[in-house]
Amino acid sequence: MFHLSKITKGVALAALLVSSAQAQVSNFKSVGYFPSWSGSVQQVQYDKLTHINYSFLLLNTDGSLKPIASPQKLSTMVQLSHQHGVKAGIAIGGWNGSRANEFENMSATAYGRTKFVRDVMAFVEQYNLDGVDMDWEYPDSGVTADNFALLMDELSLELHSRGKYLTAAVAASGWGGRGVKREVFDDVDFLNLMAYDAPHSNGQHHSSYQMAEQSIAYWQGKGLPKEKTVLGVPFYSQPAKAYKDIVASEANAACKDVTNSGAGYNGIPTIQKKTRLALEKAGGIMNWELSQDTHDHTSLLTAIDQAINGQISNVCNGGTPPTSGITKAWVAGQYYNAGDKVSYQGKVYQATHGNPGYNPTESTWFWKAVGSTVTPPKPTTPPTLPPTPGGDSWVSGQYYNAGDKVTYQGKTYQATHGNPGYNPTESTWFWKAVGSTVTPPTPTSPPTLPPTPGDNSWVSGQYYNAGDKVIYQGKTYQATNANPGYNPTQSTWFWKVVGSSVTPPTPTVANWVSGKYYEAGSKVSYQGRTYQAANSNPGYNPAISSWFWSAL
Repeated sequence: MFHLSKITKGVALAALLVSSAQAQVSNFKSVGYFPSWSGSVQQVQYDKLTHINYSFLLLNTDGSLKPIASPQKLSTMVQLSHQHGVKAGIAIGGWNGSRANEFENMSATAYGRTKFVRDVMAFVEQYNLDGVDMDWEYPDSGVTADNFALLMDELSLELHSRGKYLTAAVAASGWGGRGVKREVFDDVDFLNLMAYDAPHSNGQHHSSYQMAEQSIAYWQGKGLPKEKTVLGVPFYSQPAKAYKDIVASEANAACKDVTNSGAGYNGIPTIQKKTRLALEKAGGIMNWELSQDTHDHTSLLTAIDQAINGQISNVCNGGTPPTSGITKAWVAGQYYNAGDKVSYQGKVYQATHGNPGYNPTESTWFWKAVGSTVTPPKPTTPPTLPPTPGGDSWVSGQYYNAGDKVTYQGKTYQATHGNPGYNPTESTWFWKAVGSTVTPPTPTSPPTLPPTPGDNSWVSGQYYNAGDKVIYQGKTYQATNANPGYNPTQSTWFWKVVGSSVTPPTPTVANWVSGKYYEAGSKVSYQGRTYQAANSNPGYNPAISSWFWSAL
């Protein structure tokens, strides 16, 4: 006979287990590093990350901060991260940035630590960052370990008081971890375990599954809580070669762990196995680094995200791309229900609220970006057609053979696989860009039209002469070449940005100047608003530096 009380308890226990698993996934961290020297921040799959760290902010030998490399790249990364709800931080140091005792000299005195913390906080405020990742490789035991602990404690107080995070990248285990004292665990939000770059001679792998297990056990054995343990995985081989280059040069490389020449790396099966280990034993997973990943169905970040969500990649079951259908293109004026997905300008958007066809790039209340590219299905039986002559304009619905070249939106694309006319900007599995710009033929008899007034909004399909100015999406563009109404945001051959607005309001106070020193109390005008310097500063941006400026 069944006992109702036992059934009820069983159902309750099952519900509790499900709820616990869901909470575990929702709190699970997916951390990526992005280097200043490689890759495009526009290609990052932000929807598969919780944190992203820009690498690296470096120190001079006296402990002062060097200028950041590629500052505009950092600013764009922060902006895109925040648009996707991802926390953006700065990684300080790195292997090459720790070789000249920069950290050791700076942390040895109270003055050095105080100045460093102050400079770092100013940098965080200047770039609107969410946190800091310390990458001192590696503090020694003894006095250096004591100074590292003091430094982390002081950083923690400043960052956490402003709602920012503090993390550190640490050695997988052994001698590299001896300089991190137990008290540091209380100061950090989590530690990124660099479980890679082990000795790999004589056929040994530089980042094996066993190494991942040992690294987690080592740090948790020292007292690191599970939720603060983030397992690191490599997106490269040793000897060093980016995963994307391995996949491009060897057949079925995404499903292996060793190249034809014997270099070890982590393919999709191992990456997913490590992710499941992290789900069970740790609080997150980290990768070094994002620019080395692919941007198609073989992506390791995609494999991580699938494993986090309980999915097994199907790439290694035959090595074919996903067979899901193409997301329909957005249509202006068509009604969309909450949850509907559309593709537009190379991205996939999902409706967060029902709307009558608002533009996904302009209506963040109604749409959110959920993917950077759309991968359409591969035809099962492609027809054999004569090759398309190189340089022809792309035609939607026309079949293209592998190797065909087309021009579209000022770029030249080559078909990597046969396809029935998929959009080159949205179908990275079927097309690759092979030229940055296309020089269009000079019109033999361009129409002579009166100049377009400077305050006109851009109109698709309207002819513009060289020199005409238009407004589009809050910016002013000037035609560098005559064109029949090409989109200013996509046609850099035909348009250039010349201002944020055509007729800006006359400021009542002096305009803000980047790099100019301002005393506390100074007033500036920037982007239609007036700001007052709350603290003296060397020209930090008023719109993103709330520590130094306040809006009036």
